[in-house]
Amino acid sequence: MAGGSVIPQIYSMDLREPVLARVKAGHSRRETARYFSVSHSFVINLVAYSACRGTSQPRRRGGRQWSKLEDYRT
Repeated sequence: MAGGSVIPQIYSMDLREPVLARVKAGHSRRETARYFSVSHSFVINLVAYSACRGTSQPRRRGGRQWSKLEDYRT
């Protein structure tokens, strides 16, 4: 995919919870990434996000859900 942008993948809670549990059990982030076949940056970011927010739920995706012109439709 030369020159194209990469769309981030959203991993399910079925993967996020075991990843966090393995890191909390004392395994390194890189070892955990290899074990689950995900990038080490995903594991690092997930652990940091979980520590900061207190949840491992993925962030909401998508932008504006309403029309910018809604006020002018009358």
